[in-house]
Amino acid sequence: MAMTVTISNNSSAKRVTVQIPTSSGDAIEAWVYLPGGSGPHPAVVMAHGIGGIKAGGLAPFAERFRDEGFVAIAFDYRNFGGSGGKPREVLSVPRQRADYSTVIGWAVEQPYIDPRQIIAWGTSFAGMHIVELAVSDTRLAAAIAQSPLTDGLAAAMMSTLKNGSRIFALALLDSRSTSPVTECPGTCPSALRRTAHSGRSL
Repeated sequence: MAMTVTISNNSSAKRVTVQIPTSSGDAIEAWVYLPGGSGPHPAVVMAHGIGGIKAGGLAPFAERFRDEGFVAIAFDYRNFGGSGGKPREVLSVPRQRADYSTVIGWAVEQPYIDPRQIIAWGTSFAGMHIVELAVSDTRLAAAIAQSPLTDGLAAAMMSTLKNGSRIFALALLDSRSTSPVTECPGTCPSALRRTAHSGRSL
């Protein structure tokens, strides 16, 4: 059963943190940005791109949505950020899509959200999830994919042979390492521990 947070009409809270249960038993941590006025409000469910966490730049987008009258729900995928799950910082495309679905399902149940006006938002790698959700999740009223990854092969073909060969070699090295995507100390969003320095020189 999904956790429900009740927001009083006179609440001064602009953002609350919730833990949303999943079928694996690991909770998804989400920041819920609450607009003023009485609901139910439309809602935007949002997550970051590859290796990213909600603290790594989603707040300005969520705040703008909130200021325009939307409930904005920014969440961390399981195994990342404030969400549960081990091993940490290990990416799984099916799990990330399942996390979007879980958070959308949670949003539909909230009394201050209009279940007919749920929007999914994602950037970069998450934009790929949004493209899939837009055609498969009938609970969505709309979807926003910001700079989505839609075809890795086509993008690679646009690179020069020299750069493409270097990127491919780095990808092979990364695929053979056991180093996951890891959070930096402090508030740095995310980086590949062993290949980040090489990647900056491309």
